Amino acid sequence: MTLFLNFKNGVYTLMDETRQTLIVSSENLSDIINAIPPDGLISVSIDADEFFIRKVNLPAIGEEKAKEILPVEMEGKFLVPAQELCFGLVFLEKSETLDSYLVFAIKKQFLLNLLTPILNKGAKVTVVSLSNLDAISELLVGVDQEKIKGLDFYPEELKKYTEKKLAFGVLKKVVLYALAICFIIILGLSLRLYFMSKKEAQLKKSIVAGYNTIFPESKSSSPSASVIEAKLKELKQNYRSLKGIELLDILKDASASVGNLAVKEINVETNRLTIKGEAKEYSAIEKYKGLLKKNFPLIKVTETKNLSDGRMTFVMEATIDE
Repeated sequence: MTLFLNFKNGVYTLMDETRQTLIVSSENLSDIINAIPPDGLISVSIDADEFFIRKVNLPAIGEEKAKEILPVEMEGKFLVPAQELCFGLVFLEKSETLDSYLVFAIKKQFLLNLLTPILNKGAKVTVVSLSNLDAISELLVGVDQEKIKGLDFYPEELKKYTEKKLAFGVLKKVVLYALAICFIIILGLSLRLYFMSKKEAQLKKSIVAGYNTIFPESKSSSPSASVIEAKLKELKQNYRSLKGIELLDILKDASASVGNLAVKEINVETNRLTIKGEAKEYSAIEKYKGLLKKNFPLIKVTETKNLSDGRMTFVMEATIDE
């Protein structure tokens, strides 16, 4: 919502600028503040009678630099110290060494008292301008009134205040967002923990059922982890014993199928099989490896060595699937 606030003859008038309807008119600023929505956009205009106005000559240094030296140049030209005023100027004419300006000044404290409560409400002041130029028409002969209407008397102090307020608002939002994210994360972790607990209970139930199926002689409603681990080690050891017997049968059958080859040593460590032996020729070694490859796909010859009698030794290694 865009609002228009006018001050004239001690009366504040607040209007809906879009609809051109009166919202409230009062001599009490508090009545105006109560009627302003927190997210409102407010354009403020102040009657020209509230301003000090002077025609002054300044060094021909350009309008922007003239604005910078204006507080110094205006000292003593008003009843109020220049540092207590907000200024605006409009260029009139130029000479060789001097520029002529029409200078407008208004008490800074008046603006602070008017604008600060509006900003504290959360509304945004877009501009502070002059109104009722007819009251000073005799001073405006030959002056572009549009330039006067374009002057903005928003105090620098409030610009910094607004920036800090916006920064605080951004910080507040960041904190709120961070808290919201933390809440979501905590909620997510809590739900995850809840579902993991349910899954753990189901898994435990399945383990107990499987345990009782495999070991019916020691049936239990809730065997401890150490009991299950001991039983699994026993089962694995029995499996490896059976696996070892099966390996020996495979190696024995393969060796019998290859002439001129003798297996001297067989070592099994975890899932690693090592075979050491002798052969009259390398082709016998390759044939033996080929026969074993269907049971041990990763088997390979890792070492061969020629002996003085023409025979050769060999070492094979293979990975055993669990």
